[in-house]
Amino acid sequence: MKGTAKIKSVGAQLSRIEVDGDIGGVMNFFKSLASEEPAYRAAIRHLPTPPELALLTGDAGLINTIRADEKIKPRNIAWAQPGEKATIEVKVEPSGIIVMDLLKMQKAFVTDGSTPDHITTVMDALDKIVDWRRFIELENKNRSSRVSDMFRYELHEINEEGSIKKHNAPNVRIFATSESMANRIPAFRPVVHVSNIQQPLYFYLFFVAFDYSISCPGGEIVYRPSEHEDKSNVEIPLWKKTLGWGPAKDNPEDTCHFKLLVTTEQLDHQQFLQSGLGTHRDILGEPTPEKVFDDWAAIDIAVTMVRQDNTLSASGDVTLADGNITIKAHPGITASVSIGHAEANARSAGPVSAFARLQQGDKVQMMDFSPSRSQQTQNVIEISDIRMDSDQALEQQPLEITLRQGAEANEMILPVAFDGHHFRVVGDAISDADGTHIRIREIPDVNSPDGAGERSLFKSLKMTLCKVALGQQDVNQLRYVQKLDDGTIALQRESIGIKIGKAKKVLLVLHGMAGDGLSMVNAIHDNLPAANLQGYDLILVYDYESLNTPLDETAKMLKTTLAEFGFGQDEKRITIISHSLGGLIARWMIEQEGGSAFVDHCVLVGTPNNGSMYGKIDGYVRWAQTALDLAINFIPNIVPFSGILLKFLKTASDLGGSIAQIDPNSDFINKLNASKDPGTRYTVISGDAAGMDDSGGAYDGFFEKAKSRLGNWMNSNEPNDLFAPVRSLQCKELWEGRNEANQILDPVTNHHFGYFVTQSGTRDANTVWKVLSERI
Repeated sequence: MKGTAKIKSVGAQLSRIEVDGDIGGVMNFFKSLASEEPAYRAAIRHLPTPPELALLTGDAGLINTIRADEKIKPRNIAWAQPGEKATIEVKVEPSGIIVMDLLKMQKAFVTDGSTPDHITTVMDALDKIVDWRRFIELENKNRSSRVSDMFRYELHEINEEGSIKKHNAPNVRIFATSESMANRIPAFRPVVHVSNIQQPLYFYLFFVAFDYSISCPGGEIVYRPSEHEDKSNVEIPLWKKTLGWGPAKDNPEDTCHFKLLVTTEQLDHQQFLQSGLGTHRDILGEPTPEKVFDDWAAIDIAVTMVRQDNTLSASGDVTLADGNITIKAHPGITASVSIGHAEANARSAGPVSAFARLQQGDKVQMMDFSPSRSQQTQNVIEISDIRMDSDQALEQQPLEITLRQGAEANEMILPVAFDGHHFRVVGDAISDADGTHIRIREIPDVNSPDGAGERSLFKSLKMTLCKVALGQQDVNQLRYVQKLDDGTIALQRESIGIKIGKAKKVLLVLHGMAGDGLSMVNAIHDNLPAANLQGYDLILVYDYESLNTPLDETAKMLKTTLAEFGFGQDEKRITIISHSLGGLIARWMIEQEGGSAFVDHCVLVGTPNNGSMYGKIDGYVRWAQTALDLAINFIPNIVPFSGILLKFLKTASDLGGSIAQIDPNSDFINKLNASKDPGTRYTVISGDAAGMDDSGGAYDGFFEKAKSRLGNWMNSNEPNDLFAPVRSLQCKELWEGRNEANQILDPVTNHHFGYFVTQSGTRDANTVWKVLSERI
């Protein structure tokens, strides 16, 4: 009898299947006639994994020949259609065929012709590439599997003197000189530790090599309890001898991938079929310890060898990437220096692969500083074994790095490090005609994401250079919101007078420092039900320059613009949603320029009504840096505007314009808060970042580091949103004796940039969304 079945779960020896097509209970009828449970013989028709997409490019005639011949089509490959994202590219030309691995961004296979034999060889190579990838991804998806808890993997790194460094993490980076690598030093010995396990375990360490081959250098390694008198901690080498390797000659680094399969039953090397023991119990004596059957585990291991031939000292500069990068000598620092790359599809959770997350389309891009002839992208600078004369070495004199590439006027380059959990901007960069000059001002302590991994007496810095597209602000413009046919939002100027003339109830949006109105409007539409906006006939946005122009001057320009469109001359009323400095502008217009005549309700979101200590230059530099760290980790859309903040600070020896006005002792704050009650209704929304870590999200740990970085003012434990204390945001004494309709809401759990994007800022009580929905 023939039929089909689906594999429901995979065991080390047996797999559960579900037989398809048992029409009318025929299979159950035959099973009832059998005296024993029926056995099935099966052949796998196809794997559940979909084929990978390969792109065919080059000679049109050869492409048509390959596509038309189904006999030579690889079993693991489907040819990509226009617009589909491929993982492999096959470049076919009469002179030869090149297979590009698009995940590794390198050539995988090359032929010296395109005859039928060459094509057949290439098709076989494509299958091997996919098999190689699938083997790396192999894992036991059964979450109740217990095998992974029965052993501990460890890699021993053996140097020239024979001393051993032990690595507990499955993914490690090891540095050595070209001379040492040529002599296969350091050498390696992978081992497993087994503690108090009373049943056999089978270990198979496969080497998944650079050339897409898969081998098992150590063969089958078996742990048998009877062979160990003391079972409390048994160390078992997985190779019978130590081995060593290094990157290819022209590569700065290479990663060797291993797959460790651990099973409770012996693995058949020829057919990968499992055979094992049945459950048993001794007739006399105590029961044997509980055993695990039909189970297995797969552990991913990666060892990256990094070529490191450069030493930084006080006596000479270090050049990398054919002179594209120069690290200048530093009198207080010695270290080893190398370059590497961050793979966009890397499986490792380590610092280098984490950098791939920084790619934010056309807004944030890691810079490639590799020489033009290099096949491998180089976008990570690694400085290891850093010895500093003092902890203040970088404060006294930053580490200087020059890069031949520069940045355009609307771009900025940021040096970004990874501390194991979050990204950190560790310095600044200035571009000129000679390239980019980078100053590294700190080296963050690096912690493994899982709390384990390598320990070192010395610091290390893994850093990439990000090119950030600075946002363009359309300043001092009043525009209206229009929803386009594709559902997106646009700001329009055409016929604005007609729109305003017809509107009776208007909503005006004022962004905060270095922000923009379109982002705020998009947040409103993304988070507020459309029904809550239908009470407004028109939504206006006023964009303004928020760094150099005094806030009172911006408020006067806004009042003049609104008056020119008839506000204050009839019954037309405005509701204002303002964020941060936008709230101070709104208040000045209402309370000092007569805007109360047409503003019915003003919502102040995160507005420092009684100022902020970051109105002083030293405090503002620290805050702007923290805002950028926050943006680059969690809110990529504000990275361009945070970049504007830092670019502004580069030439700022003293603060002027709007920034100095938020000093709590400034004339602006004192005069604004001395205003008489304008009669306009205010709603004050504030935030306290103290509880953000308790959300269990990606913010975990970030705010504690931010508070430490911001200095004594933040460490006073005064509730704040990382820009101003809650007492300044609420400024309760200001509203005493004013309009009884004013409301000062309890703080939401939020940071300064989160009022319009985070869950707590858009869904919890006392948010701008609740205010709009209840008070239209």
